[in-house]
Amino acid sequence: MIEKVKAQKGLVLVGFTACALGAQGEEVSAQAGEKVEQLAPSTVLASRFEEPVDGTVSSVSVLRGGELGRMQDYRITESLNLFPGIQGLSTSGQRGNFESVLVRGLPTRYSQVVVDGVRVTDSSNGLNNFLSNTQLGLVDRIEFLRGPQSVLYGGEAVGGVLGYATKVGDGEPEGFLYGEAGSFDSYRAALNSTGAVGDVQYGVELGREFTGNDTYSAFPIQDYTLNTAMLGLKWNVNDDLSVKFSYRGADGNLITRTEDQWGYYTSDVDTDYHLFALNTALRVNESWNSLLTLGYYEEAYDADFDGSYGGSVFGSDTDRFSVIWSNKVKLSEKLDVVAGAEYASTGFSNSNGRDFGFSTYAAFANTYFRPVENLLFEAGARYDEHEEYGGEVAWNLGVSYDFVQTGTRLRARAAESYRTPVLADSEAFQDIFVNQLANPDLETEEVLGFELGVDQEIGQDHLLQVTYFYQQLDNAIYTETIAPGMWPNPSTTQRQNSEGDSLVSGVETALQGSFADGSTSYRIAWTAQIKEEVVDVPDHMLSADLYYDGGAWLVGCGATYLTGASYGNPDDVNFVETDERCVARLYGHYQVSENVKLHGRIENVFDEEYVLSDIYGSRIQGQGFGAFAGVTLSW
Repeated sequence: MIEKVKAQKGLVLVGFTACALGAQGEEVSAQAGEKVEQLAPSTVLASRFEEPVDGTVSSVSVLRGGELGRMQDYRITESLNLFPGIQGLSTSGQRGNFESVLVRGLPTRYSQVVVDGVRVTDSSNGLNNFLSNTQLGLVDRIEFLRGPQSVLYGGEAVGGVLGYATKVGDGEPEGFLYGEAGSFDSYRAALNSTGAVGDVQYGVELGREFTGNDTYSAFPIQDYTLNTAMLGLKWNVNDDLSVKFSYRGADGNLITRTEDQWGYYTSDVDTDYHLFALNTALRVNESWNSLLTLGYYEEAYDADFDGSYGGSVFGSDTDRFSVIWSNKVKLSEKLDVVAGAEYASTGFSNSNGRDFGFSTYAAFANTYFRPVENLLFEAGARYDEHEEYGGEVAWNLGVSYDFVQTGTRLRARAAESYRTPVLADSEAFQDIFVNQLANPDLETEEVLGFELGVDQEIGQDHLLQVTYFYQQLDNAIYTETIAPGMWPNPSTTQRQNSEGDSLVSGVETALQGSFADGSTSYRIAWTAQIKEEVVDVPDHMLSADLYYDGGAWLVGCGATYLTGASYGNPDDVNFVETDERCVARLYGHYQVSENVKLHGRIENVFDEEYVLSDIYGSRIQGQGFGAFAGVTLSW
């Protein structure tokens, strides 16, 4: 087994992260300015620089930290379900098992995660380990930029890009101690402090979480423990220069046991990751803003498997170093350009003897042209040079127009993105499960997509957004089984490019707003999938959240409805479609005093029985009724 390399071992982590996120004064208020921010928030992800969401023609969704804290939502994949076109889930088990993000009918490998401006992984290593062991502590918002986005973000930004940044305080130091316990022997805790000391702003949070999950006869053990640490330091050197350092790390451990008619199987899986980012922002002059981002991400995965037929071990190590130089230049009153260069170096190794590394170099530019005030044209291109697979080009074109009198915005966009294969796809290797043959002729996957959308203000307090999307995937990489096998005789396979196109399309609808002077607010996301030729996803997904803010107390409810899906290749009979389901939740809090808040939530209120996945005869059940309560002490 590979020995794990840890940048920090034995962190004294005492807290959870996201429920308490923004619990101190970040919640949505009834004030007019706050309502405007809720309906039309700013975005950093769309251009790498902060701007209003109407400064881009891309589809972008934002959840503020106050909304996450109010909903007591701490898992990144669960929070994404309130964005149209996106489903966050795990098909392998409950909390701690591999989690996935499906975007517009494309699986996780076609999306990116960017934290503090740093890309987490690339095609050499999937996002599943990161998503499974991440909490949303010390962030002020999360964003999702949907559709092909390779111009600004490179390969794998095909379905879209998820992004968030580490929060730092401003003003007098403040903090909180958060604790929660409930069903399935679960508990979570967090210790958080934010503020400013002189010219330095800071944020720090330590967390710990444990859950036994909702076990059942075929899956009697699912014990998951997660320790987390986050740190942000921002030095405002002067009015034109700032330097921000951030660190986010996690140590997750999952112990499981499954049983069936053939015997038992156990696993002990340990996953660590560490993400470092250094962002230097300089305002060169009134027309030129520059941002230099240095990032380093490392991940260590170690698994010990045992069972009726013997045991095995598996481990992998990934590290990625990147440098990104981004610039936003106002060439005239009507024309802005975001341009820069990027370098990245990736290393990967595992216990099967696979060991490789590669570098990429890129240059990009995206322009924003407003010939008149209400009309926006967006166009850009990127060139990537991959050390192993050569050069790739991405581009995008878009236009939007605002009808101010009616509060209507029309937008259209077309873009091409790509996903580069890695040596793990093209090289030969063998383990106890599979014998993969080499394929040196493997080609890059390419996606051509377009979308048409309309954003409609309804009065001053409501916003309706509807988007039709269509994406065409060429050269999709899949695994061809040449000779099936069964342990101890492995199957013989080869990675291939599929012939023809694979299509995904659908309609995304988002509606949000407030009533009664802002005391009652809601958010609804609905996705209707029309074509799904890459992976079988729900034909319909509807998520909603509604709450009433009574001042000292708040109550809210939410629900998610899904039609059935197999989450596998649409033609693979080993992936069986699940039943439709509707899962509801309740939450609330009461402010006892200025420094004491009580909070609670109920998940799966009606104890809906449902299956997360049914793959090769293994039916993975979802979590049943669960009740949780806690207290936050602030100062």
